[in-house]
Amino acid sequence: MNKEELKEFIDNVKKLFNKQEYQQIVDQMDEINLTDQTLELNYMFVYSLFNCHEYSSARNIIEAYLLEYLKYDQSRELAFDVLLQNQEFVFAHELVCLIHDHEQKKYLNKIESFEANFEKNNPETVKTISRNFYHLSSFDSLMTYRIFHNALKLPLKNYVKQAQFLLMDPFLSSLFKASILDVLRKVRFDQEISFIWIDQQSYQLIPADLSKLEDNLIYVDTNDLLSAKLGNTDPTTYHQLQQELYLQLLISYPFLNKVVRNANDWIDTLIGRYYQDVSDNLDTDSLKWQKKLAKEIDQVLNN
Repeated sequence: MNKEELKEFIDNVKKLFNKQEYQQIVDQMDEINLTDQTLELNYMFVYSLFNCHEYSSARNIIEAYLLEYLKYDQSRELAFDVLLQNQEFVFAHELVCLIHDHEQKKYLNKIESFEANFEKNNPETVKTISRNFYHLSSFDSLMTYRIFHNALKLPLKNYVKQAQFLLMDPFLSSLFKASILDVLRKVRFDQEISFIWIDQQSYQLIPADLSKLEDNLIYVDTNDLLSAKLGNTDPTTYHQLQQELYLQLLISYPFLNKVVRNANDWIDTLIGRYYQDVSDNLDTDSLKWQKKLAKEIDQVLNN
C-alpha cells in the first residue's frame, strides 16, 4: 500500500470500529502488512479479534506492540485480557513487574482470579501439565522444549512449586535450569531457592536479586570481543559462534564469573576451537570449561 491507500484503509477501519463492526475488521486484516501497522491500527485489530473470540489470533497480532500496550490504560487492559484468555499466566505475572507499582495490585488480582477459575474448571489439565513439568528431565529434547513452554500456562504458584524441585534435579540439563531460574527472576520471586549448578554443587540464591543475562558485564565483554575479532572479517563464522557463545553463557548463568575468568582468553579459545587450533596458545582453563559446556549443549540439541 502507498501512503494514500494506507490512510484510506485506516480511515475505513476506524469507521467500522466506531460502529463495532468487529468481524468486518477481522475480515480485512489480511489486506495490510504487519510493517504498515501502527499501534492504533494494531489495537483495533486485536480488540476486534478479541470480541470475535479469536483469542489465539489476537495474541499473535499483539506481539509486535506488546510492551507499547503497557503504557496506556485502555491498551494495557486489553493486553492482559488477551494473555489471560490464552492461559499465559506466568507471562502475565512477568508483565505486571513492568508496570507502575500503583497498577500492579489491580492486575495481580485479575491474574489470580483467572488462575483460580482455570484451576477450578480444569483440574486434570493443571495436574497433567504439572506432572509433565515435574518429570522434565525424563523426556527427549523436543518433548522437553514443549513441556517447558507448556508449563508457562500453569498458575504461578503451581509453576514455582515444580520449578523449585527441577532446579535441584541432578539429571535436568543446566540449560533448562538456567531458563527456569530466569523465569523466576522475571516474576521477581523473592524467596530463597536451592539450585544445583553445572559443577553439581548446591547454591542458595534469591531469583529476584539476579540481573538478566544480557546485562552481565561478562556477557557484554565477550560479545563485543567476538564482534571485534570476527564480525567484519568472517560474518558467517561470527554468527555461528555468537549462537554458541550465547548457549555457553546461558548454561553458566548466574555464575558466569566462575567460568569466564578472562573475556579475551575465552573468545580466543572459542575461535581456536572452531578452527581446530591444537596449539598450546589456548587458555587451559577456558578450554576445560568450553569442552564441558559443549557436552551440555550437545546433550540438549541431540538428545
